[in-house]
Amino acid sequence: MFPLVESWLKSGLSQKQFCLEHQMPVHILAYWVGRYRQSQPNKTTADKVVATKAVATKSNVNYGLDRGIIKQPCHTLLTG
Repeated sequence: MFPLVESWLKSGLSQKQFCLEHQMPVHILAYWVGRYRQSQPNKTTADKVVATKAVATKSNVNYGLDRGIIKQPCHTLLTG
């Protein structure tokens, strides 16, 4: 079933849409997606997230990422 999971991952479709197109129950795909993810080697967060930009404001440091922005409160005094 892993080839089916890989096909879903490459499709860009939601699990629901993929299952509708392949005439299968969503819970079957969801189960195998979980098994597939468990079988993959663990990666550290550093392998997955790369900040493209960091901007400090008075109360936060905003990290620009490929998929959004993380706002982290500042706990230290920033000096220029």
